[in-house]
Amino acid sequence: MKIKLTFGIALILLGLSISIHAQTTQWNGFRGNNRDGRAQCENLNTDWNASTPQMVYQFSATEGFSEVAVDDRNFYLQGVDTLAQKEYLTAYSIKNGKEVWKTEIDSMYFENDGWGHGPRATPAIDEETIFVLTAFGKLKAFDKKNGKELWMRNIPTEFSGPMPRWGFSSSPVLFGDMLLQETGGGEGKALTAFDKATGKELWSRGNGTTSYNSPQRITIDGVDQVIFTIDTMLNSYNEKGDLLWAYRMPMRGFTASPVMISPNRIFCSAVGRVGCFVIEINDNEVTEIYQNRSMQNNWSSSVYHDGYIYGSSRARLMCIDATTGEVQWNQRGFGKASMILVDDHLMVLSDEGLLALVEANPEAYVLKGSQQVLEGKSWTAPSYADGHIYVRNLSQFSSIKIKK
Repeated sequence: MKIKLTFGIALILLGLSISIHAQTTQWNGFRGNNRDGRAQCENLNTDWNASTPQMVYQFSATEGFSEVAVDDRNFYLQGVDTLAQKEYLTAYSIKNGKEVWKTEIDSMYFENDGWGHGPRATPAIDEETIFVLTAFGKLKAFDKKNGKELWMRNIPTEFSGPMPRWGFSSSPVLFGDMLLQETGGGEGKALTAFDKATGKELWSRGNGTTSYNSPQRITIDGVDQVIFTIDTMLNSYNEKGDLLWAYRMPMRGFTASPVMISPNRIFCSAVGRVGCFVIEINDNEVTEIYQNRSMQNNWSSSVYHDGYIYGSSRARLMCIDATTGEVQWNQRGFGKASMILVDDHLMVLSDEGLLALVEANPEAYVLKGSQQVLEGKSWTAPSYADGHIYVRNLSQFSSIKIKK
């Protein structure tokens, strides 16, 4: 019995160790490993005024809004070359920033309203494969070693998902052996699960056309599930595609992701008459806790930490009480910023490329230093891996060391 118990504890500790290692050394998809915009850093530099973060490398990048995906060896950029008029997926070495391989994945998406060309969705990566959605809606899998294409599904052609005004933007998410993707074809084809190894369709669910939100994995009452906003509905499905619960939201048009508030609450926000709401799920029954206009996320998702929500509300950095929605503080000066949480500090990227270190402190706005890391319009949230922040905009890429 003692041997079994010791062995069992050892397995648990090993699993925990692997999980923490992955959380700190990789950024394997949209909003990070757990899709919550949070990560851990050993020996985080928490005073940038005293010790300026080191710029590891910086170079010109192809246009696009995709976040940077990072594994133990490489980081991956999805973007378009305006001269070649092609969309590419490129792998770079995390050691020196040098190109490892480059693969053409689609023709170039031109954005006519002046916001910016190129891909919108962020790649998802596992041990061997990287999965991307192009701005024209091609869902593809590539070998991480060499960039060889493994399979492809054409969302608008195969699922009749109409082209959104600003391009296909929903990021793929891994769920066990499946890859989940918004397909937006209506008639039960809003969300589709694919076999990640072959691209074979496993199931499709929900009604509604393609938009700008991404499916997200969460766990409630020990049940792994994927939540997905489509039109005015927030739906939850298990791994088999069974509908667990559904909630008709008081607004639509989400770009920012829902935020999980453990153990069983969800926060959603968008610009509109109702800026945000929180719901609670018990035995797959949904109860609305509150709705108000305090937080209004444009496209950048909020993060949760110790009872409070931190986010960019229109052009203000803001903290609200997750239980009541009451505003704790707000701060201008970052424009329509994006952010992630590393330990108990916010890494805030202004819409003009200023990276700031801000305490996740509900009592007051506390700035711990800032550094200009990009030039020009910067709408893509930072990525984090192994003590480094990775940022990109429409013309530049930068890697910044933030650990001591």
